[in-house]
Amino acid sequence: MRHDAIAFSSADPQPGEPVTIMYKGSLANAETLYIHCGFNGWNQVSDPQLQVEDSGGNLEYFIETPLTKIEASHFEITIQLSREACVWHFVFFSENGLGRTWDNNGSDDYRAAVGRLYLGPYLPWNSNTQPHSGVVVNCITHVPMIFRLKYGKDPTLGKTVTGAFATHHRLELNDLQTVTGYFERLFRDEEPLTPVHRFKTAKEEVSVLSFMLVRDMQDSGDNRRWGDTAIEIAEAHSDVDFLILVGDLTWNDTPGHWWTFFDMGREVLTTKVAMPIIGNHDTPWTGSHWDAKTFLNNFAFLFSSTSLTFSSFRFGPVRFLEFDTEVPDEFSDANGKQFQWAQAELGDIASDPEGEWVFALMHIAPCNAGRRHRHTRGRFHHITRLFNRVVDWVFFGHERLYQRFHPLQYNATFTPSEAYGSGADDGVGYLIVPPAGNLPESHVVASEFDVSCCRKRLVYPAIDEGSSSVASEIGFVTADIDGRTIRLRTSVMGTLEMPVAS
Repeated sequence: MRHDAIAFSSADPQPGEPVTIMYKGSLANAETLYIHCGFNGWNQVSDPQLQVEDSGGNLEYFIETPLTKIEASHFEITIQLSREACVWHFVFFSENGLGRTWDNNGSDDYRAAVGRLYLGPYLPWNSNTQPHSGVVVNCITHVPMIFRLKYGKDPTLGKTVTGAFATHHRLELNDLQTVTGYFERLFRDEEPLTPVHRFKTAKEEVSVLSFMLVRDMQDSGDNRRWGDTAIEIAEAHSDVDFLILVGDLTWNDTPGHWWTFFDMGREVLTTKVAMPIIGNHDTPWTGSHWDAKTFLNNFAFLFSSTSLTFSSFRFGPVRFLEFDTEVPDEFSDANGKQFQWAQAELGDIASDPEGEWVFALMHIAPCNAGRRHRHTRGRFHHITRLFNRVVDWVFFGHERLYQRFHPLQYNATFTPSEAYGSGADDGVGYLIVPPAGNLPESHVVASEFDVSCCRKRLVYPAIDEGSSSVASEIGFVTADIDGRTIRLRTSVMGTLEMPVAS
């Protein structure tokens, strides 16, 4: 955020209080200047009365009012913050006969945390720690400051870690005991900034593991279910070791929607380590887009390079390969970057398997019987040649319809053995996880479509002959591993209109 463009009358704005903004930004020479502002991800609050408009299927709630010109190149306005405000978003515009000219902080919106924290805390995966012995508590502020994290096995919080003067705060807790509950709370000096949160470290057993697959939260703040799903996971599935978020974490790649994702998911993101995979809604345009700046800002430290959004990691008996389907050209077998990387990674695993499980994680699936995104399947099929006899299961998102396929070999062909496994006649498991918050799709490709072969490869859902729709619900998948046995449990929570417990 360009701090030279604006200044506040208070360095510590509080809910329900007035705050004055002094503006000297790129539109300061305009004759008339307006502010367009909102609260809590541009979502609805009970006060003050806000205007509302539909912004691409998402209702945006805002105030729009002129600033007062104090002198040349200097405008001011006083805004009464909502009593419910956690974060305040704002942009500026001038008007002339040709329309509006915007200062939106380089498409990143101006913003101010109300109560200091902008995003977090949350527990992302970190290459320096393992969930059985350490975690990283992450949070983001709109201005640099120093935080302290107090933690311990009981609520007295006997240990302290102090972070750096920064806006992105990553407080590492190492040398933790396995399968142990810890309490933690963020402070600035001696002022508590968050409630006391509790997390539990994972198991260290080399043969037993449990993780959860969650995707397509896409919570816009309007009639979505990500908050319900997060509470359900935190309260009823606390036994899982960590989460994998298989893309489309946010409604769209805007500051307000990222804030909504973290806020709606706080019940589980403060208690479970999470590994995110990038999806098409996590980049600036909902089609494929190479710009992962915001995603990397939040999660870059997870990966081997701050410029890469694909990597591999290992925990216990499992090797995970995470791909970035936002750059389809990299999946080409003609020198595609991710194809070559996967070829090297999987070649090493095949030559020295060590009896481990191998799972691939991709947002967009190369095999998909859903109608909405049927056109994307051909972009990624080359990579499946590398999966044969090495990868056990591949987990996807994107199409908001839960799908599990028969064991398949390269290019979605059936296996001679009709069995999942790494034998020459066996096949890879392909599973599209149900959406965790957004509208579940129910339409499948009709029998006459040229991609209708995917219908025949489905184990679930079962499709009646001649039908092109199936029942579909919000949910998530839990993978339990014990030695060389894997059990996949699917939990469903109904639809947007008819919620049910899982």
